[in-house]
Amino acid sequence: MTTINQLLKEKGPAYFSVHPDETVYSAIKKMGEKGIGALLVMDRATLVGILTERDYARNVALKGRSSSQTLVREIMSTQFAYVEPDDTVEKSLALMTEKRIRYLPVLNGGAVEGIISIGDLAKSIIADQRSTIDQLEMGRLPAGVGSDDKYSKEASMSDSMYKVIELIGSSTESWEQAAKSVVEEAAKHLRELRVAEVAEQDLVIENGKVVAYRTKVKVSFKYQGKE
Repeated sequence: MTTINQLLKEKGPAYFSVHPDETVYSAIKKMGEKGIGALLVMDRATLVGILTERDYARNVALKGRSSSQTLVREIMSTQFAYVEPDDTVEKSLALMTEKRIRYLPVLNGGAVEGIISIGDLAKSIIADQRSTIDQLEMGRLPAGVGSDDKYSKEASMSDSMYKVIELIGSSTESWEQAAKSVVEEAAKHLRELRVAEVAEQDLVIENGKVVAYRTKVKVSFKYQGKE
């Protein structure tokens, strides 16, 4: 599973910040210039809050306040969730989903190492999907099948010799393992199995914790008469 540390290495650890005594106008201007949606609020080397476009919209624009007369400290979020470098992309996404937020600071022993957005996580997941497809197509599948794996109904037929179906895999470890295990099991029963795409991924969250990863995979296989 991809970690936040790996994600930061790929996107770069740079982040943008603002002082709590700067005006909201100055902060929003910086967001526009940098093409970003959030700023870390720093007092010297200490993270004291986070300011997002949502904070501006709710606490300034919709209330008719003046951004040039309002300080960042007046509207910033001081109670914020965060992740650490060794946390996984999946755990971070679950945290964002639970808190209904789009940005998370990355802290290592209290020191700021960066900030990630829901867009960063989405890009990482898409890259992992592509990697999973490549591995499945090349047949590099580890042994081991999840007990929750199941097959769906036939989705469509590409010609008289091949069918396309959807497989749904479940794992307590990762989306990649969910996909690999269900395809490994299907390969035992279907001829000339090929992976078409990883169609969908979702999480099962209970009490704020991820308890299962589910992946829907479209595959084609050679069909002759009734299976």
